[in-house]
Amino acid sequence: MTVQEYILNKDLFDENDRDIVGILWEDENIEPIDKIKISFELFERSPEYGICMELKMAFNEMSIEIRDYLWEKYRYYLLSGTDKQKEQIKYSLWVDFFEDPETVDEAWSKIVTNNSEINVLRQVLSISGPVPFEKKDKLYLKVIADKKNHEYILDSLVGSFFDVYGEINFQRARILLPTLKVDKGNESYKKLKECLSKFNSKTEYWNFIKKKKDANTM
Repeated sequence: MTVQEYILNKDLFDENDRDIVGILWEDENIEPIDKIKISFELFERSPEYGICMELKMAFNEMSIEIRDYLWEKYRYYLLSGTDKQKEQIKYSLWVDFFEDPETVDEAWSKIVTNNSEINVLRQVLSISGPVPFEKKDKLYLKVIADKKNHEYILDSLVGSFFDVYGEINFQRARILLPTLKVDKGNESYKKLKECLSKFNSKTEYWNFIKKKKDANTM
């Protein structure tokens, strides 16, 4: 079944593509494999995050086969998609799958583990803040020999510290940061270096930020 066949069958001409995906996944008369294929047909013509969000909402009901299809498409868009498609897929990976403790391991395994496409790995590094640090550390070691990857490792370390759900190992980050061949005058680099030397946990940092905000409102 194609998108047009489904829209015609359900008389959904006035619905936007994100709403169609939501209706589709609640439709018990459509086979799961058709649901996922139609969803990505809709994403092809309307590359918006809302469609990815609908897929995440349906994720728990997906079989392994359907999940594998989803990951295959996510890898495809990261590698060969348009800028807009890549942007939405990266955002979905970040907030839907990497920030979710129940899906981060699977997402990382399917997108990163055994993936040799450096352009995909670089994009993932930039949104990897919430991923458990030991997983990121293995990727750092895999790509750090090429200095072209150092900016992406820096992005990952910055996200690991400053993302709300970021995960960082202070000892490892303090060792890694000075070894990166990047512009050390970069504001992100300087701020991360300062915070790693000033604080011993993210809790300390966030408490400091809260006290600073409270003081400014008095």
